[in-house]
Amino acid sequence: MLNIDPLISRLEALSEPSRNIDGHIAGLLGFKRRTVQEADPRTGETKVREVWALPTGEAPAIVPSYTANLDAAFELIRTVAPEAAFGCTWHRGFGRASILGSVSVQAATPAIALCIAALKHVQSRQSNA
Repeated sequence: MLNIDPLISRLEALSEPSRNIDGHIAGLLGFKRRTVQEADPRTGETKVREVWALPTGEAPAIVPSYTANLDAAFELIRTVAPEAAFGCTWHRGFGRASILGSVSVQAATPAIALCIAALKHVQSRQSNA
């Protein structure tokens, strides 16, 4: 069983979106990080960089901006809770999100709240398994 408590805590502490956290969420979903070597076409110098690959294979991927983009956060929920009804709001300076019958959370933005709700849903399913 995967312990996602530290990632949930980091999300709850966010005051703004974080690409670093997006990467951690992608890792939980099965995205793979690889190191590739490429020759710079101008200098011929070999450079090493990290790239992400989709969970379904080795195809390069851009990690979705889960913590910044509502569409990406919605897709996260649909991935971890395809059967669930969910929603989010912006209320009195905070984002709120809930998954019907599971969790209701508050965070700095609605997208971050959706990420927290998604991970807490996964956590509750792991606890009940």
